[in-house]
Amino acid sequence: LQVNYRGSTGFGARFIRIGMDGAFCTTLQQDITDVANYAISEGLCAKGRLAIIGGSFGGYSALHGLTFRPDLYKCCVAICPITAVGAADELSKKSFSGSPLVKKYWENVYGKDVSKQKKSAMDASPLYNTSNIHTMGR
Repeated sequence: LQVNYRGSTGFGARFIRIGMDGAFCTTLQQDITDVANYAISEGLCAKGRLAIIGGSFGGYSALHGLTFRPDLYKCCVAICPITAVGAADELSKKSFSGSPLVKKYWENVYGKDVSKQKKSAMDASPLYNTSNIHTMGR
């Protein structure tokens, strides 16, 4: 399934706006979880046999699913994922430090808490939550 989570393009400016201001790490991910649960409830896939795959933002979503919903996904493929967001992303802070427009964009995407508070950013980053991942029995 391919999810048209809030913030997806093609549904107008309002739909994009509801995907901003911190939704990246929260409600967008919940949209994906809701679709996965719907697919299970409708018998489209078996519980405990669901995989999630994505690249870039989708890679973040795949890792987010694996680290924050390990009960839901059996397998994850993350292609070029974002692993740390906002204030937890030391590399991006250095590379984008000279561009106020880029900073403003990411603040709009991640929201003020994740953009400015390292603890909030680490809590939303798969990189810092790998201890949540567990293996499932056969």
